Amino acid sequence: MESIKKSKCQPYVFLSYSSKDSSLAKKIVTLLKGRDVPIWFDNVDLKIGESLSNEIKQAITNASFFCVLLSRNSLNSEWVKKELQWAQIKQSLTKFFILPILLEKVELPDFLKDIKYVDFSTVEGCISNIPELLNVLGVESTTSKQHPSEEKSLTANANTPNRLANTDIALIAAVLCAVAAVAILLLMTNK
Repeated sequence: MESIKKSKCQPYVFLSYSSKDSSLAKKIVTLLKGRDVPIWFDNVDLKIGESLSNEIKQAITNASFFCVLLSRNSLNSEWVKKELQWAQIKQSLTKFFILPILLEKVELPDFLKDIKYVDFSTVEGCISNIPELLNVLGVESTTSKQHPSEEKSLTANANTPNRLANTDIALIAAVLCAVAAVAILLLMTNK
């Protein structure tokens, strides 16, 4: 993955997540980058020797969207809590979108209860919400924009205008595998 420039010129998404959910975060980064969504991702954009707090605050300040992956792990993460505080401050000062992405059913923090979230905690949630998330980020999903080479197959299947492209299905499957892995780890740690 290539690093994005942290400038005010190019709008981008800041991704907040717990390091315990990093495999799932990487899948979501792949999904978004596959749709040409510029994203600030600490594994790529933070360099050795940089101040974590300064770089993260600057990235949030310059971001257009703040996506937070919500799980038990992230709600217990001190870094995610700090990032959410910085995002709240920015939201109070400017038009800034906090986009909660639910990885599992959790109790939302009070200030997020009034914000519509994207539910990725189930298969149905992933399938139905990925196009909506992409739309909010200003990207057309392949469910609504097909390549010219796919037009023929669309007209042959006129009864399924909102079918998902194979790439969407593969990415959804990857995200769901990561969600299942997180669930299994949680079950194992609770025994």
